[in-house]
Amino acid sequence: SSGINAEYGDSSVHISPTTIPDLISYQKPIIAPMLRRKDGTAWANFWASFSDTWNYQRSSDYANIVTRTVNGVMPVACIRNMYIVERSLALQLVEWQIYSQHLEPDVSFCRELFQKQVPLFLSNVDEYGWLKNVAQEEDLKLTGEYLEDWKEKYVAHKHLDAEAFSTPCKNVHRLDGVFTQQFSDDMMEAMNHMLGYSRYPKHFDRPGYNLTATPYQNILLPIVTDLTDQVVPKLFPGYEPQSKLYDAWIIEVEGEWKPSRRISRSNPAAYHVLIAINEYLPKRGEDEVGYVFQRQECHVTGIKPGDLLIYPGYITHQKVELQPSTLHLYLEFSFDPPF
Repeated sequence: SSGINAEYGDSSVHISPTTIPDLISYQKPIIAPMLRRKDGTAWANFWASFSDTWNYQRSSDYANIVTRTVNGVMPVACIRNMYIVERSLALQLVEWQIYSQHLEPDVSFCRELFQKQVPLFLSNVDEYGWLKNVAQEEDLKLTGEYLEDWKEKYVAHKHLDAEAFSTPCKNVHRLDGVFTQQFSDDMMEAMNHMLGYSRYPKHFDRPGYNLTATPYQNILLPIVTDLTDQVVPKLFPGYEPQSKLYDAWIIEVEGEWKPSRRISRSNPAAYHVLIAINEYLPKRGEDEVGYVFQRQECHVTGIKPGDLLIYPGYITHQKVELQPSTLHLYLEFSFDPPF
């Protein structure tokens, strides 16, 4: 058991005093204790599988490991939060190019070890401790086996009822508080770690961020379509959605709107789903603010985090945003182009 440097990783875990000696006894080059949250959810400190693009991938092994239906010391795709590393491997890690600017640190670390053919081990032999239930943007990426836990944390309205929507403008349908405040908070934090994005960009120069450059499109798209597929035909009678994504953006709005600031939106999609990430605060006094549908001469105001809008394509419903006092952010998914 000599020759192993044990590190506690980060401060988001609580482990028992016997954890380190137990892990050392298995004599693995790198090994983590299985840790999950005390709230009964399936969040844990490992991934059982990666996709070809090094994103999280659903695996049939995951649930069996978390529930200890499969019990022992086993190789997994990725470990995080807390693990110990044997000394000789730790010295090699210093020399290797572990981290990539195109991947998040944990994923980059696991990918490098996989490519160097260094197996990552996990032990669920004992109850070693738990993950502290702290808010973190990493949770946004964990669907798959975590899907029900994801919805419990981030979705306030699990099933949308067409009759619950208001119609502030013709064919513009709104339902407040579909996503939770925690979703908005974690999404704001996640955006600050997206490649090429900063929370403080020059917004007049770049009013949008394409989600296709991030893993969040593949994560959020099934959630959005699952929520809206059944309700869209009721909101737009006679229309049967194909749920074919055209594009997905994070839109930024700050200061006075000018035509030159608008994103070029030659967008042929049939309808759009908008999710507000943060509140739309008025700039001053009684001025009209919010989303403005120009042809309908109609405003949608009082936007709060997690509110959801569904509205037709830009051919009939050109939308602009007016005068928030602080930066306003929303997600916009565009569906069913005519080709």
